[in-house]
Amino acid sequence: MLERPLGITQVKWNFAPDGIAMGGGGTRYRSRDLAKLGELVVDGGRWHDRQLISKAWIAAATTPHAKARDDAEYGYLLWRLHFPLHGRDTPVWAMSGNGGNYVFMLPEQQLVAVVTSTAYNQRYAHPQSQEIFRDFILMALPASR
Repeated sequence: MLERPLGITQVKWNFAPDGIAMGGGGTRYRSRDLAKLGELVVDGGRWHDRQLISKAWIAAATTPHAKARDDAEYGYLLWRLHFPLHGRDTPVWAMSGNGGNYVFMLPEQQLVAVVTSTAYNQRYAHPQSQEIFRDFILMALPASR
C-alpha cells in the first residue's frame, strides 16, 4: 500500500459487494495527496530517498503502449497528452479521472500539477481542465535555453 509511506491519511475507496476495493474509479483523495502520487512518478518511484515503486515499473508505465487517440498515447494507467510549449510539442503524462480531474506530470521540468473539477460526466470537463493546464500552468514555465 502506497498511502502510508506517502503520509496519505484521508482517502475514500469504493468497494464491490464482495468487499474488494475498486481502484479503477471512485477513489477520493485530497489534491495535496494526488500531488504526492504525481511526485512519486516524476521521481522514478522514490519518495524521501525510499524506493516505493521500482524504477523499471515507472519506466514501463511512462512508455507509450497504445495510441489511444490522434493526440494521446497510453502507458500503464497513465495518459501521455501533447501540449504546445514555447513553440514545440511537449508530451505530458497524466492521471485522469471523471469530472476533469487530473494529475499532470512533466518529469523534465520536475513539474506536478493537480487540477480538480466537479464536472462529472460532462463533455466539457476534460477539455476545460486541459485548457487550464495548458494556458496557465505550462505558459508560466520559462522558455528553455
